[in-house]
Amino acid sequence: MHYSVFFCTDQGFGIEMVQALIEPHAVDIVHAHQLDAVTEVVPAAFLEGTVRVKLLWQWMDDLDECRATGEWPASLTPPAHAPAAACSEHDHLGG
Repeated sequence: MHYSVFFCTDQGFGIEMVQALIEPHAVDIVHAHQLDAVTEVVPAAFLEGTVRVKLLWQWMDDLDECRATGEWPASLTPPAHAPAAACSEHDHLGG
C-alpha cells in the first residue's frame, strides 16, 4: 500500500511517499533517515485530488500549536523524546 508520510524535523519538513504493508512500517521507513521527525501517515489514496502543499501547511500549523502546548494528538507520531498526550481540539489529516 502507498502512504503519504508528513514529517517535520529541526532541519526541515515535507511529505514522503512510501510503500509499506502497514502504517507503522511507513513511519519506520521515514524515521530511518529522518531520525527525530514528528510524523503523520495517511493512505496516499486519501490525498488524491487534494493540494498536498496546503495540507502540509495546515499540518505544520497544527503541529506548531501542539508543540506550544506540549500536547500531541493520537494521529501524530512524535519523536521518542517528546511527551505523548492528546491534542484533540485539532483536526488532522487522518481524522
